[in-house]
Amino acid sequence: MNEQAFMRLSPITQKSFNGYLCYANIQKNVPDYGIYRNFLRVIKLWAKRRCIYSAMFGYLTGISCAVMVAKIHQDNPDYDVADLVYKFFQVYSSSDWKEPISIHIE
Repeated sequence: MNEQAFMRLSPITQKSFNGYLCYANIQKNVPDYGIYRNFLRVIKLWAKRRCIYSAMFGYLTGISCAVMVAKIHQDNPDYDVADLVYKFFQVYSSSDWKEPISIHIE
């Protein structure tokens, strides 16, 4: 969908595309989508098993996990999934949570 067609949609319809557009941008901007997808699965599973994966209570959500995982993968493009998981916990355990997490979009 091009930008002009998107802008002709109603605001409610545009909001319904936000998740899709965000994931599409992430997919285009991670070094290896296969590694990213597996890395994201591991982090989501970890969060669900610890009961900290819930938008209702302000915990991690799909999009927050996706952005956090994409950031680690962009910063370490040559790592495999196991190394990325280790790096994820290393980085975010000492993170300043007042600073927003953002990924590089081209």
